[in-house]
Amino acid sequence: MAKIDLEKYQKIYPSLPEEIKKILDDPKFGEEIFNFCEEQKISQYAGEIVDELFLVLTGFLPPEDFRQKINSILPPEKAKTVFYFIFRTILYPILPAIEKLYAIKIEFKSTLPSSTEISKPKVTDKYREPIE
Repeated sequence: MAKIDLEKYQKIYPSLPEEIKKILDDPKFGEEIFNFCEEQKISQYAGEIVDELFLVLTGFLPPEDFRQKINSILPPEKAKTVFYFIFRTILYPILPAIEKLYAIKIEFKSTLPSSTEISKPKVTDKYREPIE
C-alpha cells in the first residue's frame, strides 16, 4: 500500500476538483466504509480500504487499479461487495470530478443481462393471445 506524504498532499490538494475536496475535508470521510466493513465482518481491512480510496481521490491510484487493489486485499465475494458499495456511495456521485482528475471516461458495467439477452419463453400456452 502506497502512502502519500504531507508535502505531496499539500501540493496536489489545490488542484483537486471541489467535489473531491468536499469529501476529503469531511470529518466523517471513511466512517461509512468502516461501518460497512464492520457489518460485513471485515473490519480488520477497513483502514487499508480507506487508504486506497484516499489514493484514488487524490489522483495517485487510477479507479481501474483500485478494484484490483480491493481484490488483492479481500476475498473475492467480499471484494465485490465492498467495491460496489464504495462505487455506489462515494465514487458514483462524484464521477465527473474523478473523470476530470484522471482525464478518462469511466464506464460502469453491470452484471445484469441486457434486455436483448433475455429470451422469450419457448413454451406454448393455449390461453395466450398472439402478439400482433
